[in-house]
Amino acid sequence: MNDEQKRMKKAIEYLQKFMNTYDQQYGYLDYRDETLIDDVLYGLGVALDGSEYRMANGFRKFQKRLRKHLGAKP
Repeated sequence: MNDEQKRMKKAIEYLQKFMNTYDQQYGYLDYRDETLIDDVLYGLGVALDGSEYRMANGFRKFQKRLRKHLGAKP
């Protein structure tokens, strides 16, 4: 397995654990759709690069990357 494959494997493992434990959050059944969307995007960002996209500032950076990926204007 090359380095990129190892990185992707680690990202998928993180994201799987993140989603598999999501229902352990208090009150998750009352979350709005937007909360779930933000949480899933946050988890994806951290899975891809935890040192870059963790916490509020990191999530804002990941949102910029996602906008660019989707072809939207920042």
